[in-house]
Amino acid sequence: MGEPRIAVRIATNATTKRIDLDGSEGSLAALQQAVGGYVGVTHPVSRRTSLQQLAVWFDEEADLKKSRAVSPSPFILHMVGADLPFALTGPVVVTGATDSEGETVGLEKATVERIEAEARAYPW
Repeated sequence: MGEPRIAVRIATNATTKRIDLDGSEGSLAALQQAVGGYVGVTHPVSRRTSLQQLAVWFDEEADLKKSRAVSPSPFILHMVGADLPFALTGPVVVTGATDSEGETVGLEKATVERIEAEARAYPW
């Protein structure tokens, strides 16, 4: 087994947490636990060539739960430099996109560090 697949959770209070996608519960369960429900995913296309391809996972029922604290949408837009197809509500998890076999890719170390640094500096 190589490097663990790491993702970053961005909470509604603007804090970040690293998520291990290779944990004993499996990546789907880890994603569902991190966002607080059934997951949906969007793949913003970055205009920044220095950023790896990303997937943003969210609770697809967050709007129904009225989980409207801080929306991570403006931060994701700022960080990725890409438009999102809809506003995100509630916490999100950022991973790499999928590989040729459809498996979710972990974030590169530099991308993890960049997300964490930009989240700390962003004017929420």
